[in-house]
Amino acid sequence: MIIKSPTSADLPALRRLWQQAFGDPDSFVDSFFAKGFSSERCRCLWEDKQLAAALYWFDCSYKEQKLAYIYGVATDTAFRRKGFCHRLMTDTLQHLSTLGYAGAVLVPAGEALRSFYGQMGFCNFGGIREFACLQSGQSITLRKIAPEEYAALRKDYLPEGSVLQEGAAMDFLSTYTDFYAGENILFSLYREEDSAFIAEFLGDVSLAASVLQALNIPQGRFRVPGSDPFAMYYPLTDPFQIPAYFGHALD
Repeated sequence: MIIKSPTSADLPALRRLWQQAFGDPDSFVDSFFAKGFSSERCRCLWEDKQLAAALYWFDCSYKEQKLAYIYGVATDTAFRRKGFCHRLMTDTLQHLSTLGYAGAVLVPAGEALRSFYGQMGFCNFGGIREFACLQSGQSITLRKIAPEEYAALRKDYLPEGSVLQEGAAMDFLSTYTDFYAGENILFSLYREEDSAFIAEFLGDVSLAASVLQALNIPQGRFRVPGSDPFAMYYPLTDPFQIPAYFGHALD
């Protein structure tokens, strides 16, 4: 077994594993490896010269301390139930510590994974609330903004003690998400045929239906700060403080 960062020659194997694990379309995978991927922010586990598992991370920060948002954790179907994911995660957390990261963040895809990461020492933090609504009310004025402006503006809307996401994470998010600002609101959105998913809605929640009206979208799902379990945190320094909120899961 070998755990290491990949080289350019490993990209085809990484792409195959990603599509096997997540089933994303080629356009999404292309965007990730063009905008989100860095070999320095990726760890791979090789068994018998085959890629058995891999994960990635994006840099983020909390109270001026560097955190790693661990993303895209995948194990090849031929190597599952052998403990490889646990070994890769353990090695990566140690690696992140040596690189000076203060902690790691992830968003599990389901309760089974939440339990798995909880057993590794990750704890729930922050939280979200999701709701759906139909377009209605008075249309409001919105302006589409660049990811850099969104990252800067959201600092004024986030709950105190939130994780800040900037740089490569926002660049990747912008490949499939639009960013908008309006009076007392800030949000990211991507369309789903005749509806939309608002992956982060900050500000005046009462304007949700008016946002759909302004964008002529019949219905939408909104994710806002709340109390439902969402992200998980693993401290790499002591003492540590658990952040208050983590927004974008890049889902």
